[in-house]
Amino acid sequence: MIFHEIPSQKTYKQIIEQIIALMVSGQLKNGEKLPGERALAEMLGASRSSIREAFRTLEILGILEVRQGGGTYVRSFHIAPFINTVAPLFLHNVDIMGDMMDFRIMLETQAVRTAAALPDAGAVEGMAQAIASMASEDPQVAEQADIDFHRSIFSATGNQVFILAGECLSYILHTSIHDSRSKLIEDQAIARQWLHEHESIFQAVKSNRPDQAEVALRSHLTGVRSYILRTAAPQEDIG
Repeated sequence: MIFHEIPSQKTYKQIIEQIIALMVSGQLKNGEKLPGERALAEMLGASRSSIREAFRTLEILGILEVRQGGGTYVRSFHIAPFINTVAPLFLHNVDIMGDMMDFRIMLETQAVRTAAALPDAGAVEGMAQAIASMASEDPQVAEQADIDFHRSIFSATGNQVFILAGECLSYILHTSIHDSRSKLIEDQAIARQWLHEHESIFQAVKSNRPDQAEVALRSHLTGVRSYILRTAAPQEDIG
């Protein structure tokens, strides 16, 4: 791999650009260890603080993995670390959450039609496993299973941009519902209803019925949208 010295007035952003460019060109591969801070600072003509700042940013984005005492490694891009960082910005903005949910409905209805029209065996199996786990009494297991179910729908499209967009929305919205998850668990009627709705979506996909899959998914997500906005809305002070 070849790093180029950068002018001293440049910031950590240029370091990030070089690292990403090396990944895109294939000179830096998944699992490969980067030079240490001191060595990289000398190669780039930059300060070690700038190197650390670049590493921290790329770690937040899920592009690098910094192992304590073990160096810094390239990793396959995963959206979760970034989304978990920015998701709190959306938690108390009901208008944005509503708009995002509307966009998700538009996006995922197309994804589920694709999944039902040309069912992928792996995606169908992923949906089946998620439904089985969704019935768990452990709220964390049930929540992750819900995420996995919808991720399987997006995965079935085979379109990487579609998959990434769906994953972004899924993490943000499920993070926003996380704080209200205990209420959902306590309300067994809603929990059973949502499980049944997921099963309806799954059966439509498995049986190659795109129209039915879209109707089932739209109905489910519309109900989820109402639940999210209702539980996210500020409670009136009655004291």
